[in-house]
Amino acid sequence: MAPPYCENLVVLVPVAPGLGDDDDTRERFADKTMGLLERLVGEPIGEYTVSRTIFSQRDFRSRFNA
Repeated sequence: MAPPYCENLVVLVPVAPGLGDDDDTRERFADKTMGLLERLVGEPIGEYTVSRTIFSQRDFRSRFNA
């Protein structure tokens, strides 16, 4: 799925049900997650990110009725 010489990275972040799931909240959670991941691995991953997809609670509801 990744372009040549690139990698895919999937990060699952469990969140409590009932939290806000507006676009701003989704982006904030994704940014915090990326920041934590960069600190853990010691590499500026976000700097090399070509595409980012956020799949959250509202996506599960709309796509899977779950």
